[in-house]
Amino acid sequence: MTPSTLKDLRIAIVGGGVCGLTCAIALAKYGISAQLYEAAEKFGEIGAGIGIGPNALRILHEIGVADSVLATTDGSGPIRMGWLQFRSGMQDSELIYDYNTSFDQSSIGIHRAAFLDALVHHVDLKSCHFKKRCVRISETLPSVEANSKYVIHFADGTTAEADVVFGADGIKSAVRRAVTGVDSAEHVTFSGTICYRGLVPTEKAKAAGLQLDLIEHAACFVGQGKVS
Repeated sequence: MTPSTLKDLRIAIVGGGVCGLTCAIALAKYGISAQLYEAAEKFGEIGAGIGIGPNALRILHEIGVADSVLATTDGSGPIRMGWLQFRSGMQDSELIYDYNTSFDQSSIGIHRAAFLDALVHHVDLKSCHFKKRCVRISETLPSVEANSKYVIHFADGTTAEADVVFGADGIKSAVRRAVTGVDSAEHVTFSGTICYRGLVPTEKAKAAGLQLDLIEHAACFVGQGKVS
């Protein structure tokens, strides 16, 4: 398929989170437009911090958004030291394994909402449609006059047509159901794992006498039957 053929395709992206926006930006870089459909009334993310490793950061550079993403961090810039350390969660935090990257690779930590905000500035908002929750996707049969096409059905009763549909609509994805025939929502269950997160300003941590020599690295603390 040639680039000119790709540009003629009607492309739809279902889901306006980090994945959906990144996909739209990458397509636009090569002159391929897409219509993006988001269930919420505006772009927004929930969650907490995420790590962007060397491979993902390289992609962000390639599609031209890395500088915008880095500008939303705390100013410390990419971490160029060991990407992830595994340490004992007992007493002395003994180093168990250091997952190193090469010197020219780096990773960053960023809040998911800040990441999304940085991406929004690179998206053509005229191609974004809000309050469009996809509930199912159907496919028309090909005819002499036209190829088959996908019809995206939304909760508000409207539809949209596309030649290609990218699914970025999360854990209860309606697009995934169209591909696999399995309703993901019926299989979503609580894993029994709870994560507690918190932020402490560095100066306050120092004042409290906390040991801070480990904050230069992302770390996973492990113990007997425990991972944190």
